[in-house]
Amino acid sequence: MKMLINRNFALLWSGQAISIIGDFVFNTTLVIWIVVQVAKGQTWAPLAVGGVLLLGSLPTIVLGPLAGVFVDRWEKRRTMLAMDALRFAAIACLLLASLMTLSPAWQLSMIYITVFMVNACGQFFRPAMLTLIGDIVEEPQQARAMGLGQASISLAAIIGPPLAPPLLLAFGVQWALLLNALSFVVSFITIMAIQVPCLSEGSAPRQTAGLWQEFSAGLRFLLSSRILVTLIVSTMIAMLGAGVINTLDVFFVTQNLHTPVALYGTLDAVLGIGTILGAILAAMFAQRIGLTRTIWCSTLALGVLVTIYARLTGFLPAAVLLFVMGVPLAALDVAAGPLILQMTPRWQHPHRAPPRAPHAGRHVRRQTRAGLAG
Repeated sequence: MKMLINRNFALLWSGQAISIIGDFVFNTTLVIWIVVQVAKGQTWAPLAVGGVLLLGSLPTIVLGPLAGVFVDRWEKRRTMLAMDALRFAAIACLLLASLMTLSPAWQLSMIYITVFMVNACGQFFRPAMLTLIGDIVEEPQQARAMGLGQASISLAAIIGPPLAPPLLLAFGVQWALLLNALSFVVSFITIMAIQVPCLSEGSAPRQTAGLWQEFSAGLRFLLSSRILVTLIVSTMIAMLGAGVINTLDVFFVTQNLHTPVALYGTLDAVLGIGTILGAILAAMFAQRIGLTRTIWCSTLALGVLVTIYARLTGFLPAAVLLFVMGVPLAALDVAAGPLILQMTPRWQHPHRAPPRAPHAGRHVRRQTRAGLAG
């Protein structure tokens, strides 16, 4: 249990590890589903794939700034349970729709609605989980906790994406949808078993200001921090770049890298192997180097490596580069979480806790990883 810090974190980590595997399989399957079935041979196929990205990113823009305000008012574990239940329901509905004979327009509509709902729930789940980690993991262990979280993401990237294309082509899309739906059930069960400390702000009732006052206070708090503002700006830039790569990556792999679509997920696995090495190194050295320095060095390195990646024309060089790219990507992930927790400490008065700033660092690494992994 010590390897996973404590019982509560071990439960959270194990449930999320399984859930993330389901997410990777689901995300990769959606892209392949659109390319080889829904929009097969159509000139609008890149636009259809781009729609998945747009509907996946829209909740970040629309709900992200307000989600933290609501999450601060809600009990964290209960919020996470509700979001898992809603995501299970959304995936289950798409699974039922996939069993019907629908036109491409209806298929895309169902995919887009599901993607939007799942990502909208994620806007509430992620800040609640980050706050919960701050409750159940002591500060000296938080960088290690983030490193373990990154390791689970890397493991999921190795297991999930390479399986998605061949299994979809052989057995259909339903298996991936079922796997992702069941992964939310596992996450729900493990979160239910977590015992939240009684001093957690979400466990004790407290008086709160009005929604607008609390949001304004959170915005002022955010703008007063140069580090958090920098992370927000980085998020916006990363989302722009990730949008282009996410839309075109499957076409880049099959056309520029001359790789069969069945191997599309293999590059994700190579990236995942690199991030395991990066997570280990970052967990060991991020605190010594400094969290801020780790983030800006990793971001700069990623920019250079993505530029090189865009000029490649073969599968093997791309695989080697993505392995190297995994190291700074993991370092960014490991350093961002503890830095945000340090920059948004709990208010000392038990009934007047300030709202959390938007979780920019998580979006930076999430969008960057999404752009690289496709």
